[in-house]
Amino acid sequence: MPIHAAIYTRNEFNDKGEVITDVAKQEASCRKYAEKRGYLITRVYQESNVGQDEERTELRSLRSMIWKRGIDVLLATKPDRLYYDTNRLAKFAKEADLMSVRLEFVEAPLDDEYWLRESW
Repeated sequence: MPIHAAIYTRNEFNDKGEVITDVAKQEASCRKYAEKRGYLITRVYQESNVGQDEERTELRSLRSMIWKRGIDVLLATKPDRLYYDTNRLAKFAKEADLMSVRLEFVEAPLDDEYWLRESW
């Protein structure tokens, strides 16, 4: 039985408001990761024109999918693509865990030093 995965992407901006990592690049990175692991991508949730505090309709849809247990794994390139705020990220991770959905970060695995930095 295949492992069903969803991808979540959101443009990453620098301090000048310029896109430094776009959603297409993030999606490609996540698809490559999923292919290596044999995951079946069922949906891509893409937020291309939202900032940090703006309402994110795709994230809301993703959370609904998690609560319906429609996926096994959620892929994103980095944790800050989901939330900059570590408290919100932790709450999201708890929800996903409760529903048996794994979070996997393509460019920042859990054993990576990325998690030790305070910059995100």
